[in-house]
Amino acid sequence: MSRDSAYSTPKFKYGEVVFDDVRGEVEIVGLSDATIPWPIGKKRNAKSLVVYQGLATALHFESNATVCELWGITPQTVSKWRKELGVERANSGTVQRLRQMMTPAKKAKMDAARAPTYRDPQRLEKIRQARLGQPRPKSLMKKLREASLGRKWTDDQRRQLMAARIRRHPKSYEPWTAEEDLLVRMNSIRRVVELTGRSKRVVELRRKELGVTRQSTATTAAKLWNDNGRR
Repeated sequence: MSRDSAYSTPKFKYGEVVFDDVRGEVEIVGLSDATIPWPIGKKRNAKSLVVYQGLATALHFESNATVCELWGITPQTVSKWRKELGVERANSGTVQRLRQMMTPAKKAKMDAARAPTYRDPQRLEKIRQARLGQPRPKSLMKKLREASLGRKWTDDQRRQLMAARIRRHPKSYEPWTAEEDLLVRMNSIRRVVELTGRSKRVVELRRKELGVTRQSTATTAAKLWNDNGRR
């Protein structure tokens, strides 16, 4: 069965009132001249194809280009109707049509054209800037963890990882000062991160080394406040 035979022209009568899935009730006043002739509905003074039966089904399951070819309408109109009907941008018909268009030869040609830009410094820098501060998707993190299970790091990889950590949090790898230790004893983890510029993990480890707890933090802060008050 051909593609267009699955969507035959529905039976209708001129002057009949039918329900259009986009515009509501319309009066059929004509028939289009397209690959699939289709009833034209009128509402007030506006005339358009009646979005019902086969056309409504095609909008949900066929690609934008296929609907345009069979019903003789513009891509803009199809996109508008699909949006009104809540149809996703890439439905099953769109995916199927793209697969048919993407022949192995065409894919190879596109890959060859893109290859010189893969390692382009300007392109990589734009990608890096766009990703700064953006959390990685949970699905990606799960795949990275699964890929890393049981893998042993080489010395060169460990050096690169440490260099990346130092670049990300340079303060975290500097010796702690007495003033910073006092901040650790008096403030919350978040506050210490803001004041020292060190990472949260490093601050947590320092609190553990100093034996700092929530209760001891509050006690230290109160003691210093009282001592300063007496002065």
